[in-house]
Amino acid sequence: MSIIGHCNCEAVSVELKAGEQKFSSMICYCNNCARAGAGYSINYMVDQADVTIKDPKGALQTYVDTRTTSGKPMDRRFCGKCGSPVLSQTTDGKTTGKVFLKATLFDEQAAPFLELCTASRSSWQPAIAGTIQK
Repeated sequence: MSIIGHCNCEAVSVELKAGEQKFSSMICYCNNCARAGAGYSINYMVDQADVTIKDPKGALQTYVDTRTTSGKPMDRRFCGKCGSPVLSQTTDGKTTGKVFLKATLFDEQAAPFLELCTASRSSWQPAIAGTIQK
């Protein structure tokens, strides 16, 4: 079983092999995710091998973000036609094979279980129940 998502203009589509796996999302409030995602980013951390990106018009672009909270560069991939974020992944080799796939590409998102960079969360945004990472 797979789930299919796409950017706003549908130039880039994403297939995520779901199988028996249950997805849980994570929310990142770092300043860079907030700027790219209007306040925060909802992500699935998945194996890169489980993601197929279809980009027949060559719209997918990459921005190498070197100003991250962790200090580790991130490749931030997005649709160059509509600007929709698609995925992020570290370029330091420590999480090789894993990507942060933007959950909002899909019509329905799984409930978050984890928050990242909560020190940057706006005071009006409620915390989620469960594990919190500062």
